Amino acid sequence: MELNLLEDKKLIWRSERVLTIVWICVWSYVGVAARVLLNEASTAIEDTQGAPTILTSMGLSYFLANVFGCFVMGFAQPVKTKEHEAFWTGVTTGFCGCCTTFASWEIDLAQQYLGQMAANATIMFLVQLTTSIASFIAGRHVGLYFNPTHGILKHWKKALDHANKMAQKEDDVNGQWQMAAQALNSIEFKTTLQSNIESPSVWIVYFIALLITILVVLLAAFLGEGYLAVAFGPFGALLRYVLGLRFNKSKDFPVGTLIANVAASILDAIAVVAMPMSSEWVKQALMTGFCGSLSTVSSWMNEIYGIESTYHHVGYIATTHVITQTICLLILGLAK
Repeated sequence: MELNLLEDKKLIWRSERVLTIVWICVWSYVGVAARVLLNEASTAIEDTQGAPTILTSMGLSYFLANVFGCFVMGFAQPVKTKEHEAFWTGVTTGFCGCCTTFASWEIDLAQQYLGQMAANATIMFLVQLTTSIASFIAGRHVGLYFNPTHGILKHWKKALDHANKMAQKEDDVNGQWQMAAQALNSIEFKTTLQSNIESPSVWIVYFIALLITILVVLLAAFLGEGYLAVAFGPFGALLRYVLGLRFNKSKDFPVGTLIANVAASILDAIAVVAMPMSSEWVKQALMTGFCGSLSTVSSWMNEIYGIESTYHHVGYIATTHVITQTICLLILGLAK
């Protein structure tokens, strides 16, 4: 009996789900750090200019991070491998999700709407939305260079669905559509790259994660409050991951991502209202770290790109934006 329990514990520690969680934590540290560094880079660029640039207009603290994170997310879609699924989930959910932030973007828009800059806020939303989508598509095209078969698969599925639909109609007398469906169904695609790199031992992964966690905690404790954002990143990323597993049942309307983005924006709005009473470390830990990682633009772009219906496209984008803006405007407006 005791031997079976020990074996079960070993299986748990070696399970794909646990390994995925560890990789998400590791990559979320890197993602938040990238967002903070890109924010500092944007500020440094602005300091060299004679007047505010497009970086200020689009969001100094998050524009470059959102564009870069969406590019990496797009690149990862064609090149990720089944052999290293946990690793790639860490990259997409951890790094890309934490490098990009939806909450800061929406809070900035709400403050502009309340500051009688509705036209600027609306244009800013549309431009950043299209820029993020364009960045995702650009990254995906670069990824397709390494795995071109991945791009063919979507069109193959459409052709197969159409052939099956036509084969069920009465006018398919000679069974031509049925034969076409059978022919398409017999095609085997290599939809993901086959990696020749062996997966590292799970204990090596756990050891790396432990070292990075200790390093981040020490940096936060001794070198300043800015590192707290990195330390709190995994909490937001893991909550977003759990929400996705639990509620992203429909590809046309991923409710889990919607909940994550709206919840993070609400917490950010509350933090802005309470800002005079909040110390700097609370702002770094909650707003930049937790909320910035709970919300995501890169996963949002990936889901938008994957929706086939134009109606669902517009519906998902509009619902996420309108719900978030309405609540943020109420919180910030009532506090004035």
